[in-house]
Amino acid sequence: MSASLIVLIPLVLLGLVGTLCFVGCFLDSGPYPSLFGPYQTAIINEPSLVAYWPLNDQPPSPLAIDAVTSPGQFNGTYTAPVTLGKAGIVPGDVAPSGGTPNTCVFFNGGFVQIGFQSALNPAAPFSIEAWVKPEWTVTDPATVRVVVAGDDLNMFTGYQLHATAENHWAASVGAGSQFVIAKRPANDPPTILFGQANHLVATFDGATLIIFVNGVISAQAAMPAMSAFVPSVSPTPLSFGITSVGTPPPQSPFNGEIQDVAFYSAALDAATILNHFKIGIGG
Repeated sequence: MSASLIVLIPLVLLGLVGTLCFVGCFLDSGPYPSLFGPYQTAIINEPSLVAYWPLNDQPPSPLAIDAVTSPGQFNGTYTAPVTLGKAGIVPGDVAPSGGTPNTCVFFNGGFVQIGFQSALNPAAPFSIEAWVKPEWTVTDPATVRVVVAGDDLNMFTGYQLHATAENHWAASVGAGSQFVIAKRPANDPPTILFGQANHLVATFDGATLIIFVNGVISAQAAMPAMSAFVPSVSPTPLSFGITSVGTPPPQSPFNGEIQDVAFYSAALDAATILNHFKIGIGG
């Protein structure tokens, strides 16, 4: 075998692996960083990252792939109506040719659910992050629209990231007898950017819940005295696009695109969150 052929064989094999992973798998970001866009790389390299769903799954995939664990311990299942493969809303997800696709999922009554996992229902601290593009308008009927939910509404446990009926982004955590909610005053003018990408992060350190919108603090709330956060327990699922409990039709459905959902075992600091936002918008 010629020397040139020996050199070409591994290159061809690497190209085949890259092509296959373009349509449905993820490789470790260490040996193959060029497969990921800058934003994806930044998220995967966060030390406290527990699970990460880019939501760039291509149709007709039934699974929302977790890009962190192997073999997909935290993979979710899509339930229609959802539209996979929509144009991405995060410029920082653009990867080199042959890398992961910059696409997202459109939710309009459909949802993703991940079966109960203790790692996704921990005691504080933790953070939830997502990019969303709302497709409703301020004149649409007032209602709550859920982005991420790992809560039991009946037991006042767990956490949620959502839009309020007054069109503000908000986060909530359960204290066993009530929900603590970080949100803007109801009479504030709507702060949601309709038809545009919104970067959301909720952080909770056990004492203070903070909602960041596009890199800056939008609202915060303190855990009441003599109260403590209560995580949800089995069989509460983690859901994208609806609340975690209830029977069809889904409760509080989200209307719009969702991309790059991440869960961390730490309360991300403000500098890290702002950096994620800047990378996400291509800065």
